[in-house]
Amino acid sequence: MKKLSFFSQLVLCFVAPAVLFCAALGATFWGLWSTQSDFRGLMAHEQAIAGALREVQTLALRANQAVRDLALDRSNKDAAQTLTMAHETLPKDVARTVELAQGSEFVDPLTGIGTLIKEHIAIQQKIVLQVRDSPGEVIMTILMEETPLWAKLNAQLTQQMQAATERAGARHATTEQRSTQSLVVAAAFAALALTVCVALSLVMVRTVRRELGGEPADAKRALLRVAEGDLRDDVVVPASAAESLMAAVQKMQASMRGMVGQVRQSSDSIGTASSEIATGNQDLSTRTEQTAANLQQTASSMEQLTGTLRQSADAAR
Repeated sequence: MKKLSFFSQLVLCFVAPAVLFCAALGATFWGLWSTQSDFRGLMAHEQAIAGALREVQTLALRANQAVRDLALDRSNKDAAQTLTMAHETLPKDVARTVELAQGSEFVDPLTGIGTLIKEHIAIQQKIVLQVRDSPGEVIMTILMEETPLWAKLNAQLTQQMQAATERAGARHATTEQRSTQSLVVAAAFAALALTVCVALSLVMVRTVRRELGGEPADAKRALLRVAEGDLRDDVVVPASAAESLMAAVQKMQASMRGMVGQVRQSSDSIGTASSEIATGNQDLSTRTEQTAANLQQTASSMEQLTGTLRQSADAAR
């Protein structure tokens, strides 16, 4: 397997934690989006259905009370207006609730509630007519027809409200669980990123020390000493850093020491040769001077001999 270059290892030390932190951030955003989506679903369905059913139940109760108020006083205009408004509004509210519940298990029960409300409205309208035409039959109709139907309708409304509330609670619990899971995933990614960051930092420190052969400050001082020509102190290199920068500096220092030694030896040889040449020149100069003196003495002797021969020749004449 090919060994990663120093630059590649350095890039890896920065990229790997960054990727993991981005993953943690993405998991957090995904969790927030999922939680928000679930919360919107909760608000749009279960809680909305429960609220609509509560409004229907409240309005139906007002209609019941209005019927009884009319039974006691058929001239009660407020009760008549309330009952008319309830009869107009209740079917619309039930239809809106059924529309909200589309795609859920509440559709069929709410449809049944809508049918009961229509029957209940019909009975209440019958009671209103009896209040005007047959007051003696009102009480019997309320007791025998309206009250049992209202009890059935109210039970259905209460049951479906409770079911919607329980469904909302379960949805809320699911949302909380997903939110917690998202936080756990994000925390796990963050912890993993931190672990990888620490591990890669340690690897990076070890790689730098292996490449340099020691601390960066020690490598800098060693290079400065060599650059300044100071070869006195040995560069200390651990045995595990045989191929490091400090090992190269150590080899360079040894090589430069050898070169300096060779230059010094050559300088000493040149100095010795120069001394010998100077001594030879001095000896040659001395001999030359001696020879010149001898030649001068010989020339003087020759002059004396010439003078003697000239005198002898003159005497012979």
